[in-house]
Parts: sequence; C-alpha cells; structure tokens
Amino acid sequence: MDSADKIITSDAEIVKEAGNMTATPAPEPDVAPKAAVPQAKAVAAEPQPAPEPEPARKVAPAAADVADETRARLLKDVEAAARAGARQGRSSSRLRLPWVRIVLVLLVIAALAGVFFGIKAAIQSGVEHRGEGIFDVEEDVEGKDITLDNHGFLGYTAADFADVILGDTTHPKRLVIYTVKISDVATVTDVGLAKLTIFSKVQYITFHGVATYTVDLGQVNEYCITVDNSRRTVEILIPHASLESINIPAEQIEFSDIERGLLAFGQLKITPEDQAVLEAAVKTKMEQKLLDDKVHLDADRFARLGVWEIYQPLIEKVAPGYALEIGFLG
Repeated sequence: MDSADKIITSDAEIVKEAGNMTATPAPEPDVAPKAAVPQAKAVAAEPQPAPEPEPARKVAPAAADVADETRARLLKDVEAAARAGARQGRSSSRLRLPWVRIVLVLLVIAALAGVFFGIKAAIQSGVEHRGEGIFDVEEDVEGKDITLDNHGFLGYTAADFADVILGDTTHPKRLVIYTVKISDVATVTDVGLAKLTIFSKVQYITFHGVATYTVDLGQVNEYCITVDNSRRTVEILIPHASLESINIPAEQIEFSDIERGLLAFGQLKITPEDQAVLEAAVKTKMEQKLLDDKVHLDADRFARLGVWEIYQPLIEKVAPGYALEIGFLG
C-alpha cells in the first residue's frame, strides 16, 4: 500500500506539475487515492502507444484514389483529344474533298487530251501521204469538188470551189479592169453665101475622153467553174470585157481658133444642143476607133489578170497547190 500510495502520490504530484495551472488534489486523502488508483493503474498498465496506423490507412486510400482520379482524368482528356482530332480530321477531309475531285477531273481531262492529240498526230501524219494514216479512207466525199483528206468516222476535209468563188463578198461583181484615153476631133463649118469658101467659117473641136472597160462577174455561176483534180486546176469562165463608157469631161474639150474665108466675118455660134449632138457623134467615132484598134483584146487580157488576182488567193487557202485558170464565155 505504501508503494501504491507513493505511486499515486507521485502521480498526483506529476498531475499537479503537469496541470500546474488548473489541477489541485482533492482535500480528502481517502477519496483521491481511490479515484486515482484505477487511473494510475490504467496509466501504468498501458504502454505508451505508437503512432496510430489509422491516419496511415486513411492516407494510402486517399493516394490511390488520387491516382485513380488522375488516370480517369487522363483517360477523359485522351478521349476528348481523340474526339476533337476525329472531328478535325472529318472537317479537313470535307475541306479537301472538292480539291480531290478537281484533281481527279483534271487528270481525266489530261488523259483524254493525250488520247485526242495522239489520234490527231496520227491523222496529220497521214495527210501528207494519203493512205498512210491509220484512219484514212481512199474515197472522195460525194458532192464536193475535192477531197483533201478523208479520215472515215473521224471526218474529212473537202473543198467546194463554187462556194468559195460565188460566195466572195469582198469584191464588187462588176470589175473595172481597164481604162484607156482616147481623143477625136469634130469640125464645125458655117457655110456662107452660095456656099462659097470665102464666106464660110470653120472651127475644130477636140474631145479628150477616157474609155472604161469592165467585166461582169455576176454572170458567173456554178456551171462556169470546173475542177480538174488530175491537173490540180480550177477553171473559171468569165464574160469578155466590155466597154462600159466613154467619159468626156467638159474641161477636156478644146476649141480651136475660127478659120474664116476672105469675106467671112463674125463668130461661129454653137448652141448647147449643137454641142451635145457633136459629142454623141464623137463618142460613136471613138467606139469605132477602139474596135479598129482592138483595144477589147487588151481589156480581156487585163480582165483575166484581174480575176486571177482576186480568186487565186482564195483557192490557195482552200486547196494549197491548186492553180486557177481563167477562160471566157462564148
């Protein structure tokens, strides 16, 4: 009991010292030891506990949960990124799709163009040497003057010279092809009394004119055009050149001085009517003079040359190597 009391006392003292501020021992010595004994025993019987494991057990689950939550968040982030990438990929595919179609169309066009130009080159290779082309046909196109090349189902190149010649609208149908100057003299005599020379007056009038020859291409029709493929010629029959007019300008009329007889006096009077009659008579004489001089032959020669200069370039464009020949109707 003494040792117990000591322990208790000692414990009481310890409690006092530990709780110096508030703890005071009970006044009754008998009650305090009884109440303190179980406490003292309990204190003495129980060893000093080690750090409780509960906090450690609570920390470990918390760390695992944090790891699980981290993994879950990472998985969600990865899934979200994958979905976003998929959406972006679909969007990019939609954006690239029209360009892909355009590229495919261009490739198809390029392929077709290559085939077309290959066929064209093969055709052109056979144009120079007819019959050597892979699609050439040795037949003339019906209804055409000349078949330049016939490629069967791929088409042909033919020429109809009548359409080219008769359809020309860049030149007039009546061509002025030759002009020539011509002059003639008319004599005006005023006979005097008893028709004696000494009472007569004479004046000479010289008329200077220009004779114009034309050719009427309006008379040319499809029956006037002949094609000779063996000679590679095209012949056109045209009318002969004709005298269109003789123009005598008033300023080109010359009046000589009046020749008078010894007893002839005054002026020789010529009225406008007389001058018109004189001019008509002069033109008739000029026409006869042109015929006598065979000027119409020169006019025909110039007509042939003039028509050739008009139509030869057209024929050359239609069928290179073909020559134009000009003949005359009648």
